[in-house]
Amino acid sequence: MTLEWWHLSTADPLKTLWAKRAKEFEAANPHVTIKATVLENEAYKAKLTTITQSGKAPDIFASWGGGVLKQQIDAGLVKDISADVADVLPNFTPPRR
Repeated sequence: MTLEWWHLSTADPLKTLWAKRAKEFEAANPHVTIKATVLENEAYKAKLTTITQSGKAPDIFASWGGGVLKQQIDAGLVKDISADVADVLPNFTPPRR
């Protein structure tokens, strides 16, 4: 199985960190390959818009909150994965309310 993952962390430390995490995930899940696409912000926005409109969105991708995310939700392009990652959510900063 191949997971297609898009992100826009083109500089370190995140670029290296994400590559390391992908390799760790693949090592722990030998049946999974992660195909990462890394683009700078403006190219990412343009390409993501085009590919999501085609109905072929990547399996995992970074997005923006607000209007962009609302449009993606309304179009059925994103899934709330909170329940799927409940065991790791405590490691993240809680959202501001």
